[in-house]
Amino acid sequence: MKDLKAARNLALTALDQLLERDPQNTKGLHNKAYIHYNTVIASNNKIVPIYKDLGIDRLQDFESAKSVYETILQQNNQDIKANYRLARLYMTSEKSTGRFLQDYLQAKYGSSPCAFRRKLIARFEKVLSIYENLSAAKAKADFRSEWLRSLYNLGVLYTKQTFIFFPQDKNLTLDTYLLNRDAYKSVPPYRQCGDETNLRKSFHYLLLIQKEYHISTKGTLHMQDYLCKANDMHRVYPVSPKELWYRLGDAFATLYRIYSFHREGNIDSAFRNAVFFYYLALQWAVHTRQSGNNTHESYDYIAKALNDVLRLQHVQSIMDPMI
Repeated sequence: MKDLKAARNLALTALDQLLERDPQNTKGLHNKAYIHYNTVIASNNKIVPIYKDLGIDRLQDFESAKSVYETILQQNNQDIKANYRLARLYMTSEKSTGRFLQDYLQAKYGSSPCAFRRKLIARFEKVLSIYENLSAAKAKADFRSEWLRSLYNLGVLYTKQTFIFFPQDKNLTLDTYLLNRDAYKSVPPYRQCGDETNLRKSFHYLLLIQKEYHISTKGTLHMQDYLCKANDMHRVYPVSPKELWYRLGDAFATLYRIYSFHREGNIDSAFRNAVFFYYLALQWAVHTRQSGNNTHESYDYIAKALNDVLRLQHVQSIMDPMI
C-alpha cells in the first residue's frame, strides 16, 4: 500500500512540475485531474478502505479534481471529457457509497436535492449536446463511452427527480402510506418534486442505451438469448445491461408508486413492467456470477427492489400466478 501512495505522489509531483512550465497543457491537466477523480468515484468496498489506510482524503481529492476540470473548461468549455467527469464527480453523491460526499456538498453548498439534481442534469445534457455536434466518426467513437454513461446517469437522475415526500410526518414515507393506503380516507399532505414528465425523459434516455445495444425485450422473452451473451456484454459495453434493466425497473416502480398514490393510470401495467425489468436484471447478475464471468457480481439490491414492489402490490412471490 505504501508503494501505491508513493507512486501516486510521484505522479502528481511530476505533473505539477510539467504544469508549472506549461500551465495550459491540456493532457497534463487531464492526467492530474484523473488521479484525484479516480479516488473520488471509487465505490468498490475493497478499494475505499485502502484509501483510508493510506491517509488519502477523498473530499480533498474531490476539490482538487473539481478545480482542475474547471480550469480545463475555462480553456475549452466544449471539452467533452472534462464536462462528463465534472458531472460524474458530483454524481458520486447520488450513490449509496457516496454519502461522504453528499453530506459534504449539502454542508458546503446548501442546495436542496432537487436543485442539486437539476444542475447535474444540465451538465450531463451538455455532454450529450457536445457529442451530438461532433462530426467526425472517430471522435464519436472516442467519446461513445461518455455519451452512453451520460444517458444512463440522466435516466437515474430523472427517475430520482420524480418522487413524493411528506414534510409533516417524519414517520410517514411514500411506501408506508401505500402499504396502509386502505386505512386512509384522504391523501396526506405532500410535496412533489418533478412529475411524470421526468419519468418520460428517464425512459427515453435508458431506452436509447437499449437500442444502441441492439437488445429487444419485446415479444416472447427467451432469457438464454440474453444470458449467453453476458461475457461479451460486460466486456464491450460501458453500462452493464444489468444496471440498465435495474434502472428501467426503478423507473417503472416509480411510475407504479405515483399511479398507486393518486389511484389513477394503468397501475397493473406499471407494476408488471417493474417486476419484469427487475427480474431480468437479477437473472443477468445471477447468471454472470455463476458462470464465472464476474465472481464479485452483486445483486442483493436488485432483489430488495423487486421484493419492495411485490410487497406494495401485496404479492408474495415472483412465482405468483397473477404475474
